[in-house]
Amino acid sequence: HRGESIMVAPWPEVPESWVDPEVEATGDRLVAVVRAIRSLRADLGVPPGTRVPAVLRAPAELHPTLGALRPYIAALARSDPLTVEDLAAARPAGTAGLLADGVEVLLPVAPADRDRIRARLAQELARVSAELQRVEGRLRSADFQARAPQPVVEAETARREALRERSRVLEGHLAALQG
Repeated sequence: HRGESIMVAPWPEVPESWVDPEVEATGDRLVAVVRAIRSLRADLGVPPGTRVPAVLRAPAELHPTLGALRPYIAALARSDPLTVEDLAAARPAGTAGLLADGVEVLLPVAPADRDRIRARLAQELARVSAELQRVEGRLRSADFQARAPQPVVEAETARREALRERSRVLEGHLAALQG
């Protein structure tokens, strides 16, 4: 290598022509949908190597984008078949779902597995609820608020919000699998 060292060279600047907000939004949607499918798989106890059918319900204007992303989503989330349906269509019975960047992601649950999955989700919900009560109690404590450094209080507040969100997700899964 000849010339100035990369260690002291200025950081490269990105030309405006390289920035495409539409492509970035499509990439963000891909990541959100794959993350939602993987999260559902984990919540439902689906082994990582197992291919599962998935349904993406979205407004009609997103169908072309989701159609173009279908092979990538299917490969990254190990989903087969992967279908795209209109959001206005009735939600299939016996499915668990999450919302990801305007797309409802659904995974079917076999009737034979529903009781086992409901029991596991109820156990996880009980664990999350107990942890949430502990964190909320800590945050309600005037002694904790007075003595703890601000970053610790902020971390506990963020933890409380994450636990609340996890609780809502688990309750949604349980409600979807009733009956």
